[in-house]
Amino acid sequence: MSLRKPLGIVFALVLVLGFACVALASAKSEYTRGVTAFNSLLANEKRAGLRAEWEAVMKPFLRSLGADPKSEYAPRSMFFLGRCYEELARRSFSRTDRLKALEAYDRMLAVYKKHGWADDALFRMGLVWLEQFKDSARAARVLQAVIDDYPKGDKVSEARELLARIQGGEPARPEASAQAKPEQTTPEQPQSAGTKPAVIPKQAAVPAAKLKDGLTLLGIRHWSSPDYTRVVMDITQDAHYERALVEKAKNGNKQLQITLQQAGIAADVMPVRSIEDGILSKIQVAPDPAGGALITFDLMAMDHYRVFTLPEPYRVVIDIYGAAGGTTQKSGAVAAASDVEVDHVQAALAELQAKQAQPASSKKDAAVKQAGKIPATKSTAAKTKPPVQAAAKGTSPPAAKTPEIKVSSTQKKYTGSLVEQLGLKVRTIMIDAGHGGKDPGAVANGLHEKKLNLRMAKILGEMLKEQGFEVHYTRTGDTFIPLEERTAMANAKNADLFISIHCNAHKDKTVNGLEVYYLNLATDAQAVRVAARENGVSAKKISDMQFILSDLMLNSKINESRQMAALVEEETLRIMRSKYALSSHGSKGAFFYVLTGARMPSILVELGYLTNAKEAGRLNTDAYLKSMAQGLTRGVLAYKKKLERFALNSSGKS
Repeated sequence: MSLRKPLGIVFALVLVLGFACVALASAKSEYTRGVTAFNSLLANEKRAGLRAEWEAVMKPFLRSLGADPKSEYAPRSMFFLGRCYEELARRSFSRTDRLKALEAYDRMLAVYKKHGWADDALFRMGLVWLEQFKDSARAARVLQAVIDDYPKGDKVSEARELLARIQGGEPARPEASAQAKPEQTTPEQPQSAGTKPAVIPKQAAVPAAKLKDGLTLLGIRHWSSPDYTRVVMDITQDAHYERALVEKAKNGNKQLQITLQQAGIAADVMPVRSIEDGILSKIQVAPDPAGGALITFDLMAMDHYRVFTLPEPYRVVIDIYGAAGGTTQKSGAVAAASDVEVDHVQAALAELQAKQAQPASSKKDAAVKQAGKIPATKSTAAKTKPPVQAAAKGTSPPAAKTPEIKVSSTQKKYTGSLVEQLGLKVRTIMIDAGHGGKDPGAVANGLHEKKLNLRMAKILGEMLKEQGFEVHYTRTGDTFIPLEERTAMANAKNADLFISIHCNAHKDKTVNGLEVYYLNLATDAQAVRVAARENGVSAKKISDMQFILSDLMLNSKINESRQMAALVEEETLRIMRSKYALSSHGSKGAFFYVLTGARMPSILVELGYLTNAKEAGRLNTDAYLKSMAQGLTRGVLAYKKKLERFALNSSGKS
């Protein structure tokens, strides 16, 4: 018996455990640091009156979430983020801080609803509504939910007592600060909340429900494919929402209901719209009896969903995944090795070996069901052959330095099938030319970023096509596309990789160099600055919003994106430094709207600084852009080879 198979599995196991141990240790230490800081601040009322102090306390909880959003410390960290905003709101009297407290608790309930602290989060939502919003009716509904949904929880008696006081007309007494609970449960996996946007037309207006200078629903847009739908609700300001998933009585299909609290509806929003496209059947909009806006989505099929908000302009984004798609398929490896569970790898190997033993006529491609609480889904991998490196010609990149894997035809067939089953394929790439139309991006030294991004996107696309990849573009002309639409286009096309092309800018005109980003919590001030510029918001807004990444990171390909970013940066530098003196600021994580909700490994590349005269001059030449594209292409090829190497090592074939 060949030793390569057990060694390959051991190799994968070591990688998985190694990454997991490091991430868990970091998540634990940051969480512990945060709890200590929280209790210390709560005991010092003078310091507690300063916003900066609470923002400092939030940082270790954010870092804990970023280190490992699937660890046992993630739901605790999310709970304490809610506590931080709640305590801050008590002192700032800011509606925005109150909403952020509600959002943090709501996200914990959505992502970790079976955790031992879920009833605490729901109870504290009731307190926020009662004590800070002075909304006893909504507080009563939340407290009743604590009693109904968590009858064995330790907050039931407090919820009953507070509910009785509300119904008896007694004023609510302030709740004492929460103490950490000793019990612990395993966090549940999230019930996450052609692609031209469909916009509900302006007709059949809902009766005026608009609140003067208040929150108003302005319109609804959506993008659909057979197994994925993204809906964007445009609103006038930051909002709190409630969500509910209900079964339709007649046909058993599901309805997703989103209620915008204390919101009006613009007169030109259509009350009913039939979609019949993909998994979304119909959208209905109506005033909510409690004084909000109720948006109901009739679904023909749904596996899971997720909801998040984006600011400036304000909107609520809903991603809905059908049973045939979604984020459960794995992609990426060696970085992927930290994300591919060993039992998942072994299951794939066992199934594949069983198929190898069957007669050829009985072999069929099948997806491996992924372990976990989320219903297993089938792989959406196409049945076309994977891209093959073409002979060098024209502007094709030279052979990558990555060591070649010499395998027999049997190995290739075996490995290719395993890559399919593990969801590690790389065939289809979506290239996003940043900015466009009314959004010029950076403008400096006579250059417009939107034009350079498009030039580079087309050059890169041609090189990737020469390597056998199928390439799609978010735009091929000077058109404006909202950031949330770009990711939706990639998801709808079932792209395997997403690459967003940008050029940078800085007030210091001497700053220059390459940067490659992936979606994660920003790790330094430079990453926050770049994300703020690309998102079109302030750096302060980026810092305030990072906690919403918790549930997004559970389903995004963070590890794979990190690994791809590192390889792209490394290979691009290797090419460029043979011809130019190019500096690099490395590969790093940051919160980019354009990467939010992507179901595939995704990166954002900052080619260089238009504010640096010398670098701007180079970026304006085709020769420089072609060299840069060669490096990016080599990085993609190196990433693809890592996937194949991982599959080969796991297979143990000799």
